[in-house]
Parts: sequence; C-alpha cells; structure tokens
Amino acid sequence: MPQVRVLANGQAAFMTGETFAFYDVTTGFVCRMDDQPDNTCLNYEVRFCCPPTCIHWTPWFDRDNPSGTGDWENLYGMVNGNPVGLRPEYPGQICPMPTDVHARVIATQQEASLTGETFVYYDTANGFACRNQQQRDGRCMDYEVRFCCPDPYCPSGDPFLPGWFCGRGGERCPAGYYCEIEPADRWAVCCPQEVPPPEPKEWVCSIDLVLVVDLSSSLTEPGFFSLKRFIIDLILCFIELCVDAQIGIITYDCVPTAYLPLCTYPPDDSTVMDRVNCLMYTRRGGSRTGHAISFMAETSDFRDGFPHAAVVMTDGRSDDDSAAQADVARASGIDVYGVSTGLPFLQNMAALEAIAGGADRVFGSGGPACKLAARIARDLCGI
Repeated sequence: MPQVRVLANGQAAFMTGETFAFYDVTTGFVCRMDDQPDNTCLNYEVRFCCPPTCIHWTPWFDRDNPSGTGDWENLYGMVNGNPVGLRPEYPGQICPMPTDVHARVIATQQEASLTGETFVYYDTANGFACRNQQQRDGRCMDYEVRFCCPDPYCPSGDPFLPGWFCGRGGERCPAGYYCEIEPADRWAVCCPQEVPPPEPKEWVCSIDLVLVVDLSSSLTEPGFFSLKRFIIDLILCFIELCVDAQIGIITYDCVPTAYLPLCTYPPDDSTVMDRVNCLMYTRRGGSRTGHAISFMAETSDFRDGFPHAAVVMTDGRSDDDSAAQADVARASGIDVYGVSTGLPFLQNMAALEAIAGGADRVFGSGGPACKLAARIARDLCGI
C-alpha cells in the first residue's frame, strides 16, 4: 500500500474524507475532482515501499520459441482443453505468488524491457508473452524468464506450519503435513497434504451457476489470487454438499468474455479446476459490471427446469448501472449473489448489495467459500 498525504499539512489521505479513484500499489494514487462534493481535491504527495533486490530466483525457464505466433512463457494456458504453461510443465518449481518476474533475451541476455518490443503481458500473475504480429519486424526475440519466490513457501499456496523445522536434524511433520524441502536445501517446512476433491455418493440437487468475474485494474494482483482460490474452494464446497453445480465463467473489464461456457464439464471433473487455475489477470481498463451481467443473462445457455444463479465477483466499482442489470437478471429468474474482492477501502459495498439484492447475499473473497455454497444450496435446492 502506498503512503499518501496532504502536501500542505502532512495529513494522511484516508483521513481527509475525500474519495479516491485509485489508491494501490498497482496503479498508484488518483483523486478526481468530479468525485468530490466540493469539486476539488487537496494537493497530495505519494511514496512507495520498494522491496529489496530478490535473493531467491527460480531457474531460467524457456518453454517456447517465437517460431509460431510468438514467444509464450506464460504461467498458465489451455490448448485443446489441456493445461499448458510453465506451472503445469514445471510443477512445483514456481511459487504460488511470485514477488517479481524477470525476462531476458536468450542470445544476448538483454533485459526484455530494453529491447523495444511490445509484450502481451509481463507480470507475476500471468508470466511473460510476446506476440509476433505486434512487433515492427513481425517477429519476437527468443526469451527466457525467471521468478522471484519468497522463502519458504508451500507449492499449493497454503501456509506452512510455523515454528516447525523438518529438515536435517529436525522433527517429522505431524499428521496431515509433509516436508517440503527447497532443492538447494536452504529451508524445509511442513506443508498441508493435498486432499483430493471429495466424490459425492449421489447428487441431491442440480443447478446452473455462472461466475461473473471482474478482472479490471482496480482488483490488484493479491485480490486476483485470493479470488481464484475462493472459486476453487466454492466448487469443492458444492461437491461436499452433493450439489451438481454446473459452472460457467464470464470474465470482464470493459468487455465481457465467455471464458468457460455453462455446463461444459461436471463439477467433479478436474478440467474445471484447470480452467480456473488458467484464469489470467488482465489488469486492463475500467469495469463495466452492468454490461457483464447483461451479457451473462443473454448468452448463458441455462438448462430448462433447473435453478439458475449468478455470482458477481467484483469490488463494486463500475462504470455503468450494474444494479439495474442485476434487477433485469433477477426478473428473468436468475438468483444473483455478490462476492467482494480487491482492496477493502476501495470496495463499494452499497453497489454490491444492490447487485446481489441485499447485504445478506454478499460474501467476502477472503472468507469461507462454503458459506456462499451453503446459502445457494439452501435458496435453490432447499437443503
């Protein structure tokens, strides 16, 4: 979080009562005069906390060459329904939440940002990608990429057991944990054992559920990672409840996209989790939540005779009338719920409650996903 204060008196920005368009480490700080009751902003100054140079980098990875459409050193991707990218091709070698990414030209070791080429993305959420057709000469250079990983970590992203050393001369991890050892033996920690998704004996209810996921710039990368984990937990919770939740996913910023069409895979198919893991943070443009809700209602292939629901996952900040479109969706028979995400002080909870139809229908992405699953199961299935 950047530190922002009034230039004249040193007062912290959050104590001024003014409304801010942006106040985060991804975008910076913006105070817009149109957002203020008196149509003027105070004069602010801002500073950022920069972490020290990375101590523990991963090895260099080179999974692609620019001979096709470009050089795709991406963390996740899908080709013909199969997961591809650095994470599936180098399992366990890249931490769940890298703190930095570094790409360079293989032949010269020149830093990617100094080449003058244009990149599709170059960040810790998506990895690195260069598309041939975006370059002046029609071809990307051949790059390799590495990531900065904090020590220590669990490959699953779950927290390790604090105060417990399981390496040489240490203690065996307790039940439910295993010892994750860094390849160079720099550290060893106890990580939770992965539990396979529970398989229901019999579905007790079947519903159609579309997740409308905001990927705009106001979310921030930590918010995006938290949201992905929430979606995975939500699907697992439905399986535990024996609810056959046919999942569809629509992503949006200014423009909505049908990322996963409704009813493509059953909820206990591992491909659903792969598709969620392959979600990439676009961090582009504004957020037209109302347009995304309208797109969901008009394009989702809901089944006849089954309950319909949508979960809108956003910070509530929208460039259009999201509440009106949510009312239209409800009138057509779609139950609407909300999940708040992004920076807490930037969330527009009133807008989220209007989208969901009440404060009791809004859930936090940092909270237990099973609360939302249980609420939907109760409303739509009566269980």
